[in-house]
Order: sequence, then structure tokens, then C-alpha cells
Amino acid sequence: MQINVTTKALDNLSPKPAAYIAYHASGERGTGRIGVRVYSSGRKTFVYHHFVGKTAKFQTLGEYPSMSISSALEKFESLYLCSDVIKVTKTSGTLADLFEAHKTDFIASGKRTYHHYKTLRFTNAASGLLPKTTIAKKITSNDVRAVLN
Repeated sequence: MQINVTTKALDNLSPKPAAYIAYHASGERGTGRIGVRVYSSGRKTFVYHHFVGKTAKFQTLGEYPSMSISSALEKFESLYLCSDVIKVTKTSGTLADLFEAHKTDFIASGKRTYHHYKTLRFTNAASGLLPKTTIAKKITSNDVRAVLN
């Protein structure tokens, strides 16, 4: 569940039979997030959810309403900037990265026919249709057909 962390939104969070967390709708993924854990008793606490390595961690920041939203957000900002928090960045690989990964995969699999990647690279370079810096996920089947023709 996602909410905008405002006083009205927090007051409208109703308890359910099991505790749940409503996260702040920040629009970011793969980073630390602030949320409000609502217990079945109606108690509400601010929590900071982040990853250290591959392990999910939850840290309680304080109890609402004794801790204000602004102080919870300040505490969140200070924790968000910690060096141990892993921030996931998604980058798109280029065609050169794709060819290198193909070669590495063949070598790791113990296949001796990995030398054909050189032919693939040469064919691609000779066509001039797909530069090495082309983003791999934007290549369509029509692009591949044009190179092979």
C-alpha cells in the first residue's frame, strides 16, 4: 500500500487483523523507503525499510503521533545517505556489452566454439547498421534481419 505521508493520510490508516506497512509514494524503486507500520491495536510507528547487501532491514524511527512527520522525514534522510545502504541503479547494456557477455557465457560453460562471437562482431561492424554503443534492449528483430541480409 502506498500513501503520501501527511497527517490526514496517517490518521485515516485503520487497523486490520494483522499488522501492515503503508509506504510513502516516492516513485523510487530499489532504494530505502519510509513507511508507517500499523498494528492491529491501532498503534502506528514510522519505519525505514532498506537493504544491506541482499538482506532486507527494517528500522523503527519513532511512534506516531509523538514523533512528527517532519522529524521522521529528517531521520529518514540521514539514514538514507548512509554508506551501507545499497542503492540499486538500473543501467542498460550496449551491444558491445552483449557480445562480451555472450563470449563470457560460452567460456564459462566450457564450450570451445566461443570464437564465433568474433564473426558476429565483424558482421555487425561491416554492416554499419548497429554501432557498438547501441542500447541492446532497443534492438529489434528488424535490425537483426537488416544486418544479416
